[in-house]
Amino acid sequence: MGFFLNWDGHRYRLRLDGVRRQGKEVHLYRLLPEDGEPDLGRRWTEWKALENLLFRDDVEAVHLWAWPWLSEPIPLRKTPYRKGEAVPRARAIGPRLEEALARWGEGSFAPRPGAHCFTCRFEDVCRKEAL
Repeated sequence: MGFFLNWDGHRYRLRLDGVRRQGKEVHLYRLLPEDGEPDLGRRWTEWKALENLLFRDDVEAVHLWAWPWLSEPIPLRKTPYRKGEAVPRARAIGPRLEEALARWGEGSFAPRPGAHCFTCRFEDVCRKEAL
């Protein structure tokens, strides 16, 4: 199990909260505050990682989990995502990701991670260290 791992992509870096590998299955964990609700509908990091992992030859399935602080991990789906399976959520975030990357490249907002990040519509794109 690895925590807070950076995964370098072609245009950006993904920062994954938790990753565990078991053979050809990968488990992605979204760490949450105590009693926190899964927020994968707003974040794109886990969805892009899931989409990219399913294109790899050494990965057959990807599990998504939410892990509230001091609690047990909660599966976000009863079955894992498998190679060849459509991932509508990953496709849906594509335009948001492209918009955020374009604005980031133009320098239209400064990276200032902090409490205000929770209200930013670009999620954690400012935390990406490279495009």
